[in-house]
Amino acid sequence: MKEGMKTMKLVERVTTIAVLVAAVLVIAFTVRDRFFPGQTAGDPAAAARQLVGKAFPLPAKSQTGRMATLLLVVAEGCHFCSESMPFYRRLADMKPASPGDFGILAVMPQTAREAQEYLSQNRLQVDGIVSTALQQAGLQATPTLVLLDGNRHVTAVWVGLLDAGRQSEVLKQIGELCRNCVAA
Repeated sequence: MKEGMKTMKLVERVTTIAVLVAAVLVIAFTVRDRFFPGQTAGDPAAAARQLVGKAFPLPAKSQTGRMATLLLVVAEGCHFCSESMPFYRRLADMKPASPGDFGILAVMPQTAREAQEYLSQNRLQVDGIVSTALQQAGLQATPTLVLLDGNRHVTAVWVGLLDAGRQSEVLKQIGELCRNCVAA
């Protein structure tokens, strides 16, 4: 009987501790989600893929009117962005048979002046710069490539440092939208 009472008290204590730990976790996650929403970013690639099929919120001055527009979402200080620059320069060298068929815009959280300096330092020429907070564009990470069709709808998104296979996929997707584009 005495042994049974000890077991019951032990079970009761373990249960109480488990309930307290669960309550603390629920409160912590609720507080984090409520007061620090920018720090709850889940999977940036999954969030970016949700943009496919939707119109991308470009400022009016950045409207391209092209068959295909590639958005290079990069940031100063992002080492994966720096490592991706050779591929981005290759993309920037793509020549459409008709001018205006394909364009590249840099989307950066820095000011336009800072963004231009960063791009110049990396010898990357783009058709325009959009200076905006990434979250306003529905993005969470750099580097990210967003491919838009002529109606500004997202057709594909790639997040992170791209290996050779994913780089080929980018080129293929651009080629499907801009049949006149030729990779340099």
